[in-house]
Parts: sequence; structure tokens; C-alpha cells
Amino acid sequence: MKNIFSTKKRVLNSIFFLLLSIFYYQANAVTYQVGTGVATNTQQPIYSFYGYNYSQSIYTLAELNAAGAVGAQLITNIRYYYATAGATPSTFNDWTVYIGNTAQADLANNTNWVAVGGMTQVFSGIINVPAVAGSWIDIPLTTPILWDGVSNLVVAVDENSPGYSSGAAFRTYTGVGNRYMLYYNDVTNPNPASPPTANVAPSTIMPQIQFEMISALACAGVPTAGTATASLMNACGSPFT
Repeated sequence: MKNIFSTKKRVLNSIFFLLLSIFYYQANAVTYQVGTGVATNTQQPIYSFYGYNYSQSIYTLAELNAAGAVGAQLITNIRYYYATAGATPSTFNDWTVYIGNTAQADLANNTNWVAVGGMTQVFSGIINVPAVAGSWIDIPLTTPILWDGVSNLVVAVDENSPGYSSGAAFRTYTGVGNRYMLYYNDVTNPNPASPPTANVAPSTIMPQIQFEMISALACAGVPTAGTATASLMNACGSPFT
């Protein structure tokens, strides 16, 4: 009987810490938007006119700081503004997303991809494309990633739906330097580990993006020992407090 009560107590504690983590997230998450305006393009961050896509965008430290993001942050969601509806969302909604800290400031030529080995796969699945355009597509990261607060961020989108659809457009902005490029093809699904030569050469046209972040707490002392599977981690690998 005692073991039953101990098990129930552990379960209740896990639920409590999970709810506490959710509350912390909701109370402390901040959205930072890079890029403004109403300009749109059909090629950033994916090109729905073709079956398969792979793109990379580099968002600079200066842009992130200007948006208000300062210091190490845990990225939990990203969003793209869906401006014009595509005819058939099921032909462009299967995404795998990678994010990484990078010192690379531009994409010098159409083979100068940031190596996927320096990024983390943060999402893989079907994105929630709204029936009516004119809103942000929210992508909750399956694996939140720590932005170190001093590097640029690279975001790679691998679109894997075997089909194409006209019309899907997203909001964009004009950045400084060539920091976006894209490969697209109806037959060849590119491998992010060895992407082909980009069809869209490095460009200043960038997809607007929102990063939802939680400030990473400063490390102090020794991280708390024990299991923390039900709670969010700070930069030290300990639960947020």
C-alpha cells in the first residue's frame, strides 16, 4: 500500500511540475519579430509551385537585438506570416525545420549552405496552414533550442510534400547582405546533409519571422540533481525557477 501511495505522489509531483513549467512558459515567453512591412513573395521560405524545397535564412545578431532579443534565449516557437493562400495546402505543409547558432553572416554563393551538422532539427511534421490567409503560421518546436545571444541564427526549412500548388505567399523584408537561398524541384527531394546547388541564388529578400523565446537564466552554483523530464531547462541544464 505504501508503494502505491509513493507512486501516486511521484505522478502528482510530475504533473505539478509540468503545469508549473507551462505556467512559467506562458508567463515569461516573449515574441520577437524580425522584418516588418507588407511585402510578399512566393519563394520565401518555401516555393509552393514546386514539389520539394530546401531553404536557409540567416538572421543577424544586430537584427535580433533590434527586435528586442538580448542575451541567451530558449527558442520555443517560430512563425511565418501566411499572406496569400495556396490552392492546396497539403502540397506544401510537410516541413522539417532546423535552427542553429552560426558565425556565418551571409550566403556567399549558391553552394555556400550552412552545414546541417551545425544545426538542430527542431520540428518535423505537418504545419498548421490556416484555411484563410492573413495570419502567422505558428510552429511549436518539438525540440526547443538555445540561442546563445552572441551569434547569428540560421533557420532551414525542408519542405517534403510530394506535390505543388500555386499561390502560397509569405511576408518578406529586404535585409542587408545575401542571407537567403532556396533549392526547389518537382522530382528531387534534397538531402539537407548535402543540399544541391540552389536555384534561387543568395538574396537580400528574407522571410519575415517571429521567434518566441524565454530568457535563459544565468548559471549559479551546481545544477540541481535529479529527474527534470517534466520541466523546461535553462542554459545550465537545470529546471527554470
